[in-house]
Amino acid sequence: MAAPVKTVLLFWEGADWPLLSSGIADGRLPVMQAFSKRGAMGNVVSLPPFSPSMLYASAVTGQRAWRHGVWGEPAVGENTPLPSSKNGAPQTPTLWDILSAEGRPTLVVGGPDGSTARVVEGVYVGRSFFQGDQADVQPAGLAGELQGLRVSVESLDPKIMRLLCPRLDARIAAEDPLARILAGCLADLYSIHNVAVSLMETEPWELAVVYFPFLENILRHFAPYSAGENSTAPRAAVERYADVVEGACRLQDLLLADLLHTVGADVRTILVSTRGRPVLDSAGANAHPLRPAGFGLFAASGPGLREGVQLGTLSLLDIAPTVLHSLGLPASADQDGHVLTELFAGSEPSPSIPSWSKRMSGGQVPSASSLPSLPQDVPYCFNLGVDLYEAGRHQQALPFLEHALWQHPESTRYAFWLACCQARLGLGRLAEETVEVLRDHERDEEPRTCWRRALIAGLMRRHEELLGLIPIPQQAGLLPPILVSSLARALRATDRWDEAAELLSGELMVRPANDVWLGLARCYLHFHRYEDAEEASRHVLAGNPRLGHAHLLLARSLHGQQRSEECWSALVEAHRLAPAWPEVRTAVEQLHPRRVDELVWPDSVAPEEDEHTLREASAARLRASERERLKPEYIPVIPRQGQRVQGMVPDLTERIENLLHGEEVIYRSPSLHEWKRLQAMLQAPGQLEPGWRPRVWEATGSPGRFIAAASWKCVEGKTSAWLLLRFTPRYLEKKQAVALLQPLVAEMDAAGIKEIIATAPEAASWEGVFRYYAESVEHWTDEDWLGDCVHLRERLRRYDPVVKVATDKGWRVRPLRPDDWQRVEEWGLRAQYFNRGHFDAMRRHYRPELSGVAENAEGIGGLLVATQQARTATLEFITGHPGHPERWPLATTLLLRRLVAVDQPLVPFDQFTLTTNLHRGRAMHTLSRRLGLRRTREHHHYQVSLALS
Repeated sequence: MAAPVKTVLLFWEGADWPLLSSGIADGRLPVMQAFSKRGAMGNVVSLPPFSPSMLYASAVTGQRAWRHGVWGEPAVGENTPLPSSKNGAPQTPTLWDILSAEGRPTLVVGGPDGSTARVVEGVYVGRSFFQGDQADVQPAGLAGELQGLRVSVESLDPKIMRLLCPRLDARIAAEDPLARILAGCLADLYSIHNVAVSLMETEPWELAVVYFPFLENILRHFAPYSAGENSTAPRAAVERYADVVEGACRLQDLLLADLLHTVGADVRTILVSTRGRPVLDSAGANAHPLRPAGFGLFAASGPGLREGVQLGTLSLLDIAPTVLHSLGLPASADQDGHVLTELFAGSEPSPSIPSWSKRMSGGQVPSASSLPSLPQDVPYCFNLGVDLYEAGRHQQALPFLEHALWQHPESTRYAFWLACCQARLGLGRLAEETVEVLRDHERDEEPRTCWRRALIAGLMRRHEELLGLIPIPQQAGLLPPILVSSLARALRATDRWDEAAELLSGELMVRPANDVWLGLARCYLHFHRYEDAEEASRHVLAGNPRLGHAHLLLARSLHGQQRSEECWSALVEAHRLAPAWPEVRTAVEQLHPRRVDELVWPDSVAPEEDEHTLREASAARLRASERERLKPEYIPVIPRQGQRVQGMVPDLTERIENLLHGEEVIYRSPSLHEWKRLQAMLQAPGQLEPGWRPRVWEATGSPGRFIAAASWKCVEGKTSAWLLLRFTPRYLEKKQAVALLQPLVAEMDAAGIKEIIATAPEAASWEGVFRYYAESVEHWTDEDWLGDCVHLRERLRRYDPVVKVATDKGWRVRPLRPDDWQRVEEWGLRAQYFNRGHFDAMRRHYRPELSGVAENAEGIGGLLVATQQARTATLEFITGHPGHPERWPLATTLLLRRLVAVDQPLVPFDQFTLTTNLHRGRAMHTLSRRLGLRRTREHHHYQVSLALS
């Protein structure tokens, strides 16, 4: 092992090569350009479920989450509940723990939100210090000194803001939340940089770890406004913030120059991001694996490191062992990563030790079976299950994924991962039951539904079922990459090799990725085209020398050409990269059986339990989970009108025969511990307030789950009621919906309700369903529209000649006067366009400069009332004089021109919203279309006169 060299480990979260490559190529990022030329580059393969704190802990321990004990911030998305607790410090040794144990000082600055650390030798400045918590500093005496290095939003140099968005007007910046966010990101960046550089200059250290979340935060908020992004962002905001992402990259590059200058040329610098841009947000993480995760970034430069090395893909878990090697320390056998030996010039890693935990404390080395108990926080439980699944520990992952779904059985994300795990274990019937959750929430004809079911079928090796879900041929580039691989595998397994090769050859034309090349190599081996298989394998290895599968395919292609020694070299490299893979041992036994003992093989893993045992254990866990969910201590108390709600037993229950697939459905009121699930189903918190009566329909399969929810409320003093309905797509078919709705209608009829005003988020077949129970049904739709201020300005300027003529004839637009509110009340409130509460709110919050009255000598033509919040205006009410419809078109044009300040240099807002009610006619709907507005939501309303009593 080479002599230890001081090492800096920088985390640039949010950075990847696609983001930086153009700036590196044309010199806009000169420091990264020079850094990459004199060092090594690679792509970091991240770890699902892509939680920042889990990834950070894995990077600095070299271990997966099930070992290090940080289970992250639960990802939020789809119908997954919100996180309820924080993560902490890793339970296994981090890089700084190891160096502290060796008496070598370390600097640790920053980290993901909520992360903590232990530093015995050196300095630790936690993430919360930069958010105002001076207690998150070790040693504590440094907190006061470092406080002066923090930059606040108020003290931020305005020149820095102008550097990133030169077209940001000061008046707009004062009211635009995005400007405040940008200032906060910049202040945070400079605070972390200042503290890191100061400590590097003044404190002794051998390892410095600095975590910059700057680019991630910039991308999360400003990527939609970047030039070239295909987004629906308002044009005014795009003009202001189009250069922010590029400017942020240049600023981070500039500060990197300062940091490298501070540490000097005799220090090694390793630059890492833990995940790619596609999974920076929860939507991208939730879409995995159907949506590729992309790659994080790896770059390294310094004394003793090779220059110009392309490492290809490497694991996030390789970071910690590689840093230890750089510092002259061995990796440990219980680390899941490996030293990147290709990075170092002329040195081999020293033999690994069994465990740093054992070396530091004399404790026992964690075994593969020493797993934590089920976390009470369900999203943490899910994260841990996914981590075990991705580690290939499917049997151990099963209880965690089961528990997550059984506690929140409507979560399609939880259901998908559990079904994958069950499929991997050969639990076909259980996987089919779990897939029913997906089919509840997603229509069978939707591509995503077919894709998910096809992936699960592939994992169960039900190749004909997969091919039935994904017809052949497929247009290249349309399927998710993982599904292309699954489809090719199914074609090969059913002896349709020609079709597999044709599929992959077409895909290669639009996506020349590693998985496609390797799939073709397998086809070439089958066709005995060994030279072509070799070429495909070497093509992959040229850019990704650490792909074990590529070395195995290369070995087989060389064996087919009787190139025995080259074949052996490829097998040895595959063994070095993945000694525990069963495929590696199988290949060695087949291709060089006499040389198996020349390689060192890890201990064999105990065989997994048989399907019957796993099924029985799963059923027992399900029964225990159901009992656990009904424990009173797990049931939150929901305050209503200042009182505690007691009890947990539903106050009504009615069983319904499920006409779909034989499951029984129970109609009932929800229990208190089901409140979050009910909120997720209804997606309307207002309909769970006092006075509303929530109801659920629960399918009693495995797991039992809500397939529909409703909430209704009597109109005071009348025999009518408001009703909100939400059925999962699978149960919207008319015959199903009629059967399921029967107990609700009967309950409302028994309460004396004669008329229902029902609201549903989709049209579906509700009108026909209600007619089964009603004398009459009337249907109308509310629509929400979103408009762009700049776009509307351009449209309205077409009418400049018309407006000039009208102005010459005495037309004008003036602000609202107090007496105008009488007309708003008469034309809007009394006509039931809105209620008294909405009228009062409009009068309190309307913006005089946006609202107005259009009139001429003959009187009022129309009026407009608008409110504004931040950079979004709302057209609360726009109407013409009811007695003079001939004035409406011109009055509307004049009022809208005032709204967007057509004659002013700056737009008064970026976008505006408008709600139309088709029950009141199609005039506003037609206007919205003509103005180029985009419809963002529609709710369907039904006035139902019951005919039961």
